[in-house]
Amino acid sequence: MVGPPKLWQNKRDCQIKFLLEHGLKQDHYLLDLGCGVLRGGIPLINYLEESHYYGIEKDPIRLEEGLKELEESNLTHKAPNLSTDYKNIDVKFDYIWSFQVLIHLSDKILEEVLFNIRNLLKDKGVCCATVAINKNPVNRSWREYPYVQRPLSFYEKKADKHNLSVNTVNYQSNNWKNMLEIRKKNF
Repeated sequence: MVGPPKLWQNKRDCQIKFLLEHGLKQDHYLLDLGCGVLRGGIPLINYLEESHYYGIEKDPIRLEEGLKELEESNLTHKAPNLSTDYKNIDVKFDYIWSFQVLIHLSDKILEEVLFNIRNLLKDKGVCCATVAINKNPVNRSWREYPYVQRPLSFYEKKADKHNLSVNTVNYQSNNWKNMLEIRKKNF
């Protein structure tokens, strides 16, 4: 449901590794945008304090598979908050994490996501998101989703519209290279 099985463990491991290297603490609140089947979510749920992991996945079938993964991992006691939308989230987050999600969003949906990032981040919080940077926009598809590559200037302009700043983070992994740090401006 989320890519080649041979890359499953590598993509799981690299997510928590990145976040730990960039300051994630057990008492932080984390929102996982596009948490899918909890491939990266399981180690994050295990690491974070009870009820500090929030996951949003628009596809209820993937979220259902994630719940099975949660049970198989014996982590239901960690009480993660999983949903198909942003409704009823009354927490501000230290970290918002979006692994291989922004590359599958139309411009309109990306606008909505940036709006929600702005509203859900703590003042000194950070959103980290993998993206595909290309000087010239590229639009293809992967399964039922678009696959887009955008110039960095596109993300900077869209973030600025929501009073957010964007910085690139060089992080080399077997599976992804381009990472954005998105923060509220003036903090």
